[in-house]
Amino acid sequence: MGESDRGNFPTGPPAAGGRPVGRLRPRQPHVPQPDSLPGAGAGARFAGVWVDVAPEVAYARLLANRERPSRSNVPDASFRQITEEFEPPVNKPDVIRWQPGMEIEELILELEMSLSQSCHPEP
Repeated sequence: MGESDRGNFPTGPPAAGGRPVGRLRPRQPHVPQPDSLPGAGAGARFAGVWVDVAPEVAYARLLANRERPSRSNVPDASFRQITEEFEPPVNKPDVIRWQPGMEIEELILELEMSLSQSCHPEP
């Protein structure tokens, strides 16, 4: 696929055990409002976990998955687009950043603190 084809991904049959590959839609700006999130009316709280993995590590995993598929394949052009356009969450109180080497207990503690703060905001 050439550079001129970037973003025009053909629809095709599903990858081994996966979903059909479809056309990517242009990024649409969307900022959910707290009262529009599922469960907000019931007082439910949530926290996102951003798994911070270097693109080189992610690509090595993609190649390993092609050898022994356990997930749907991501075409190289799609992978490039994601790594070039992805903007990591910055200064988002509801997002916990998991980094390689972080113990699961530390992640759980950070999630509990984040959820506690969102339930009991500072005055």
